[in-house]
Amino acid sequence: MNDATPPPGGRLRRLARDAAVSAAVAVGLFAVVEIALRVAAPQTSRTEVLSGAPRAIKDPVLGHRYRPNAHARHRTPEFDADYLINSHGRRDSPPPEDDSLAVRVLVLGDSFTFGAGNAEADVWTAVMERTLAGQGRRVDVVNAGVEGYDTHSEALYLEALAPELHPDVVVLGFLANDVYTNTPAETPPADVDHPGGGVELHAVEWARRMVMQNDRAYARMFLLTSRKAYYSTPASEQVRRQIEITGGWLTRMEAFCRERGVRFAVVSIPQQFAVIAGARGMSFRGVDPGVIDRELSELARERGFPWFEMLPPLVEAYRSSGVDMFYRADGHLTPAGNRVVGEAAAGTLESFVRQGGHRTPRRLRASPSLRRSRRR
Repeated sequence: MNDATPPPGGRLRRLARDAAVSAAVAVGLFAVVEIALRVAAPQTSRTEVLSGAPRAIKDPVLGHRYRPNAHARHRTPEFDADYLINSHGRRDSPPPEDDSLAVRVLVLGDSFTFGAGNAEADVWTAVMERTLAGQGRRVDVVNAGVEGYDTHSEALYLEALAPELHPDVVVLGFLANDVYTNTPAETPPADVDHPGGGVELHAVEWARRMVMQNDRAYARMFLLTSRKAYYSTPASEQVRRQIEITGGWLTRMEAFCRERGVRFAVVSIPQQFAVIAGARGMSFRGVDPGVIDRELSELARERGFPWFEMLPPLVEAYRSSGVDMFYRADGHLTPAGNRVVGEAAAGTLESFVRQGGHRTPRRLRASPSLRRSRRR
C-alpha cells in the first residue's frame, strides 16, 4: 500500500501552488522584458518639443494649424525624425530665389504629405520637386501638408492659402482614410488631437510590431479593424455616405481652382494593406482594396480633373525590391515609399508643369472677385 498518495484536496492545492508559481515567474519575466525595453529600446511614439511650444495651435476655421517656427523631434522604434516649421507655418523650405517664371505647385494633404517619419528632403513633395527640376522644369513646390487634416480641412486650407500663394497648380495628396473622417460643410473640422493617457506596455507593442512584419499577418490584422468596412463590397450605407461627402469636398476644390484658372489634380496614396495585398497576390472574400480609388476617380473623370493612383507603382516597387514602402507599425511612407510616390507624381504631373509658368509677377495677380471689385 502506497501511503504517499496525497488526498484529492492535496492534489488540488499542489496544482494551485504550481500555477501560482508559474504565473509569478511569467509576470516576473514580463516585468524584466518590459523594464529592459523601456530603458534600452522604447517601443512607443515620443515627441519632444524643441521650440518651447507645441507645433499645433487651434484655428477657428481649420481646427488646428502649425505654429510658425515650431520645432519638434519625433521618435519611434522605426524612425527618428526632425520637424521644423517655417515662419509661414509650413514644413517647407523656401525656394533659393524668387522666380516669377517658375510654376508654383501647391500641395495639400495630411501627415503623408507633411512627411511624418521622414526628413524634409525625403518627403515625396521634395522628391517630386527635385525630379521635375532634373527634367529641366522650373518649379516651386509648396508643401502645405498638415498632420490630422482630411479633405474637409484641406479644402478650407486651400481657400485660405490660394490668395496668398497664387499657385499655378494645386495637387491634393489624398489618402483613403480621409473618407473615414470627412464631415459636411456645416460641421467644423476636428480640433487638435490629444491622445489619451492610457497605460502603454512596451513589451506588447514590441510583440505586435514583430507580428506585423509578416505580410499575411499584417493584412489579417488590418481586416480586424473598423477600416475593413471601407473596403467591403457591397459598400454599406454609411460608407456610401462618406464617399458622397468626400466627393463633395473634391468638387468644391476643383471648382475653386477652375474659377481662378488654376489646374487641379489628385495624387492618391493607398493604405499599406492595399500595397501588401496587391504585391503578394492576396485576395479576401468581400474585400476590394481599390474600391475607394475606383469610386472617386469616376467623379474626377466627370469633373475633368486627373486622379493619379499611386497604388500600381508602390505595388510594383514592393514586389520587385521587397523593401517596405511603409513603416509597419506607424503606417506612414518610408523614404523608399516617398521616393516611389515622388517620382511617379513627377511623371504624371510633368504635363501640367510643361504648360508654363506665370505670365505676370505674382505680386500683381489677384483672384477674379478681387479684380472685379477693383474695376468697380
